[in-house]
Amino acid sequence: METREKEKVTLVKENSDYTIKVYLSLSLLTLHCKRHMGSEEVRQTCMALLEIVDAYKVKYLMSNARALHYLSMEDANWVWNHTLTALRASTILKWARVEGPASMVELNSLQVRRRLEAEGVKASELQFESFVEEESALHWLLDNDA
Repeated sequence: METREKEKVTLVKENSDYTIKVYLSLSLLTLHCKRHMGSEEVRQTCMALLEIVDAYKVKYLMSNARALHYLSMEDANWVWNHTLTALRASTILKWARVEGPASMVELNSLQVRRRLEAEGVKASELQFESFVEEESALHWLLDNDA
């Protein structure tokens, strides 16, 4: 992002697990996971994220999940049933998740894409993609033709 855009960032929440920032001029929320988290931390992080999406009414979400090694099946189902359901009903139009290449989190991303397709989620409701680098994720998020 350009320096000009970085000046307009709002640090919303930060702790030892994650950092959440909002770029108001871009309608972008970023979540950066700092370390691998257990079930309770993942769920608390998701709930904090949803509160901030609701408060700022942003259109784009980029989560950097490289620090997460995996999501258990139970956590993946919880994320689907709680977080994705809420994101679909929110102002979020696009969600880009940045993850390590060939990570176990990638399997969850594949599951998310398949479930969204199977449920016939409209592109106007929520688009989801996974990336290995933030630059590509940002380009996709902020490209209005995608």
